[in-house]
Parts: sequence; C-alpha cells; structure tokens
Amino acid sequence: LKKHLPTKVIEYRSKLGSRNEINFDAKILGQNILNSTINVENDSLALSWIKTETIINDSIVDSEFIEANYSPIKQNVFIGDKRKNILGYDCVNFVAEDDSVKTEGFLAPDIVVTGEFQTYGLPLEFKSTSKKGRFVVSTKADQIIIEPLESNIFILTKD
Repeated sequence: LKKHLPTKVIEYRSKLGSRNEINFDAKILGQNILNSTINVENDSLALSWIKTETIINDSIVDSEFIEANYSPIKQNVFIGDKRKNILGYDCVNFVAEDDSVKTEGFLAPDIVVTGEFQTYGLPLEFKSTSKKGRFVVSTKADQIIIEPLESNIFILTKD
C-alpha cells in the first residue's frame, strides 16, 4: 500500500495563505487510478477550498469541490535549542501538538508564513504522528523557490 501514497507534494505559501497540490498515480487490480487534490486556505478571505478528482481508466469516477469558512488552528508550538541547516536556512527544532496530532522537526524562522506557524517560521523537515489512527507522515523540503506569486492561486473555483 505504501507505493500508492503520494511521494511529492507542491506547497505554496504567502501572506495570503497556502496552497497544496497532491497527485498520485497507481495501478490496483489492473485499474489505472489517478487522483488529484488541491487544498487552498486563504487567510485574508477567511475561506478554504478543497477540490478533488479521481479518474479510473480514463473515466472520472469522483469529483468534489468544497468551500468552507476558515480560520487557522491555534496550537502550542514549543521552540527548542537544537539547530540544523536545511537548504541553506538556519533552522531550529520545534514540537507542536493538539488533540489528534503531534508534529516535531525543524523550522526556518527567516521564512515568514501564515497559519499556525506564522510567528515561528516555515517547517522544512518534520514528522507528524497521529494519536488516534497510528500513522506517521514524514515531510522534508527538497527545494525552496522564493518568487512573487500570483494572488489568484490562493482562490479556488469549481471550474
């Protein structure tokens, strides 16, 4: 089952919000399955969107668009004293925890972000452990590109 999980996620961050794009391609029981998910959180509009599409053998079998009110989750983030250089950024270790997930790793205080880490920096390497479902997700940035972003990527429409 591990080979059917996405191995690449593209994430955009700006002062407006965040956008995640996740795609995976799998072959299960002779069926070619493609799934695309885009998740946008817009802090300035206080809205979030999720758009998913699943295709099996060239036929769309599921398509969903959800719009909801959004406010960043407030959680306690504890900053440690361990340091690590990741992609040229001086990072510091952190631990963040809520009722369902514990996240620990390293973040870059020099990269300003929105959301739950807005006063701490961008997490570049971390592990999230579910307290209920017993799953672990490890994430590591492999590239950071600082560039002006078009504001329209932080708004998602059904089309």
